[in-house]
Amino acid sequence: MPRRVQLSHVQSQLVAYRFSEKSFRRFESDLAAVVKNWPRATIVSPSISPETYMARIRDSVKALFRNEWSVAFDRVELERIWSASVVAGLPDGTVRIGKRAQRKSSVSSGLAVEPFGESKFLIELTDPSAETLRALLEVYQNGYVNGPSRVKGVPMETMKRICQEYNGVSVSGNSETMVYEMF
Repeated sequence: MPRRVQLSHVQSQLVAYRFSEKSFRRFESDLAAVVKNWPRATIVSPSISPETYMARIRDSVKALFRNEWSVAFDRVELERIWSASVVAGLPDGTVRIGKRAQRKSSVSSGLAVEPFGESKFLIELTDPSAETLRALLEVYQNGYVNGPSRVKGVPMETMKRICQEYNGVSVSGNSETMVYEMF
């Protein structure tokens, strides 16, 4: 008869790879850059897909906060700024890690935007002019809108050029379909 082995001690020490120290170390230098550049955004050109990179860097921060690993940057500073940070993919395939846009009260601004109908987007634009796109980015940057919006029909070059003018706005999208989401 096979002998039963107690696995409870072994299982309690097993950690998913994405939360391991080895995985964290892959992102340590990027997190050091975030702390060093704060409050300016850090732009990263990941060697993996932007979506995977965004998930893994968030996992790395969670793992760091749960463990006592030594790090090459000010850990306390990262803990202070992380909740005010946003990690977002940009249309050119890079990832932006930076300060989240400040929310402004709808009472003081006189502007309140609420979802209407079945759409998950607060604002949806199709083939907007550059002026309209700048106006949308302006309300995001100033915190008047907080939630997802969708823009369709803008060429990637135009979107990149105009988005570079605005900090604190996260935009991700697809250059082939020319559909972008901002938040």
